[in-house]
Amino acid sequence: MILTKISEELESKIHALILKRKVAKDNKDYELADKIRNELLDLGVEIKDTSSGTDWNLKS
Repeated sequence: MILTKISEELESKIHALILKRKVAKDNKDYELADKIRNELLDLGVEIKDTSSGTDWNLKS
């Protein structure tokens, strides 16, 4: 397993985007939620929705 350290700034941005996506999904704004998912992918972040929330990891 390879561990990658990311900056606190990037981690904060990731968490903010995930929260914004959750709000969009809660409001049934799936177009915005998809745009945010794509923005996360552009940052190299993969997300997975689970029953307990959204998990994320950096693409390898």
